[in-house]
Amino acid sequence: LAVQEVSKKSKVIVDIFGVAKDAEYGNTLHNLIEELGLSRVVTLKGWISNEDLRDKYKDYNLHVMSSLSEGMPRVCLEASAQGIPQLVTPVGGIVDFFTHLHDAYITEDCSAESLQKGIEWFIANSQLTHGIAGNAIIGAKKSSVEIASKKINLLLENI
Repeated sequence: LAVQEVSKKSKVIVDIFGVAKDAEYGNTLHNLIEELGLSRVVTLKGWISNEDLRDKYKDYNLHVMSSLSEGMPRVCLEASAQGIPQLVTPVGGIVDFFTHLHDAYITEDCSAESLQKGIEWFIANSQLTHGIAGNAIIGAKKSSVEIASKKINLLLENI
């Protein structure tokens, strides 16, 4: 619904990756896209490998993680490392990793209205997205597996 409302005011294109692994969910999404009249705006891209996904980031200017429940999704770390501004919902490890308007836009809740507000914020404040993306790159580097491994090793050495 957020995309439907935003697309009435602004030109947006939404590509959704990953739905092919769950055919029932993919069919539900496809039917919803058709029902809402969004087939010119939203495209279901299906599943792609992690390597191909990393190559795709350069084609986008916003990553949206509109989840109701997550741990810490790797795709958010990958998008951060690629310097893609992110709109995320306040669930799981996302709220521990990101800071609102520093390295991501964190919605107030998981509602369509909050997502719409976030998308509209990015459209209205496009000049600020480079700073957010730059901060996200720094955060992703700090959270890399190598750094985490070093910290764990230090902890284990002190036992």
